[in-house]
Amino acid sequence: MRPMVFSGIEFLLYFLPVFMIVYAVTPLKLRGGVLLTGSIVFYVIGAGSGSTLLFLCLIAVNYFGAFWISSVSSKGRKAVLALLLAADFGCLLYFKYMGFFVRELSVAFPGLPEQAGCILPAVLPLGISFFVFQLAAYLIDVYRNEIQAERNILIFANYNMAFPKLLMGPICRFGQMKQDLERPQIHWREFEQGLTVFVAGLALKVIIADRLSPVWMDIQTIGYESISAVYAWIGIVCYTLQLYFDFSGYSMMAMGLGRMIGLDIPRNFDLPYTSRSVSEFYRSWHMTLGQWLRDYIYIPMGGNRKGTGAVIFNLAAVWVITGLWHGDSWNFLIWGLYLLAFILLEKFVIGGFLKRHTVCSHIYTVFVILMSWVIFAITDVREIGVYFSRLFPVVPTGYTVYEYDYLLSIRSCWWAILAGIILCMPFGRKLFEKYMDRTWLKAVMFILFWISVYMVLRNTGNPFMYLQF
Repeated sequence: MRPMVFSGIEFLLYFLPVFMIVYAVTPLKLRGGVLLTGSIVFYVIGAGSGSTLLFLCLIAVNYFGAFWISSVSSKGRKAVLALLLAADFGCLLYFKYMGFFVRELSVAFPGLPEQAGCILPAVLPLGISFFVFQLAAYLIDVYRNEIQAERNILIFANYNMAFPKLLMGPICRFGQMKQDLERPQIHWREFEQGLTVFVAGLALKVIIADRLSPVWMDIQTIGYESISAVYAWIGIVCYTLQLYFDFSGYSMMAMGLGRMIGLDIPRNFDLPYTSRSVSEFYRSWHMTLGQWLRDYIYIPMGGNRKGTGAVIFNLAAVWVITGLWHGDSWNFLIWGLYLLAFILLEKFVIGGFLKRHTVCSHIYTVFVILMSWVIFAITDVREIGVYFSRLFPVVPTGYTVYEYDYLLSIRSCWWAILAGIILCMPFGRKLFEKYMDRTWLKAVMFILFWISVYMVLRNTGNPFMYLQF
């Protein structure tokens, strides 16, 4: 089943206009019902009724579970919380990682009965990682008495199911959204700005990210062992920019949609490629996931309050979870450990040097992150070494099909690479935010919207890369 995504024609020309008209004309008291109905329709179309039913059941379990936490004595609260979190994360583990466990057991025990395949889930529910992390945050906040268990089940359901953030986040806190969900008002100026932000995100996704995607797909088709060093470098640069503008473009679209319907959805990216360290990079990349891991894993484990050994252990736990959260392949765990190594290096060895040397710190960060995306992008661990041998061909290996292979790609996407690099810099966003209300910028957005629609129609659209996570 093909998901309904923000950059699809079904969403842009049918679902969104119809939903916004119905939502706008509905009385304020009834808008919560319209939002939930629209969100369920949005999810059913893309993910099917089975996944939708699973999500609704999890909502019901956590809605009543929060009252259970609130009603028991202080000694029993932790046990109830643990039971509810086990149910939530048990669903995540089953649907996302059961296939990985069965595969690895089959390798270790070749005689494993073929019937083991019958326990595998039929499908991975879209957005389950974001959904479960959000439910867990709600339960923990109730347990900590930071928020009260929500009595209005419609508000709680919309907190979890609201379509602007349903598939790929951001991971929102209930306390941040409660007031907006109680009175989802539409203000014309906010709607107008939200629409502008939405179109900007759509353009980043369709015009830049989708234009760069064929480069990496072509390299995979050719085979890593058969490309030149120049093509290997162009490939990972294109993948880096594609991933960034794909996910940050989605996040902008989610922010814009939220503003259009009266919900304040937080920023998820803050110019990460201007960072001067890997640690700073991941405070600016997928910020809501980083904040979740900090508040619910790192700090509760002791953070940096219990000495060097504890800091190393706590950071290791965070980055192992980060790696595993992204997928059920060994490369994601290796990716997390790779980043952990550089974060520890910065914390205990080279942090002072990076602060004193601006240019070196920028070059270092970009290089380390580029290399990390090689590990992230290639799920077959054996092929990662092959790709690195092409990036750094110190010892000739294999052969190159065509020495000037990169020319075929660079001719068609050089402008997207250049535009992507420019838009990674701060002045692009500053210019956009400064002139957001100007008529000329709205005219530009109008043109970009129809260019994006044309490109989606011509290319049939590419799914968002982070849907798989």
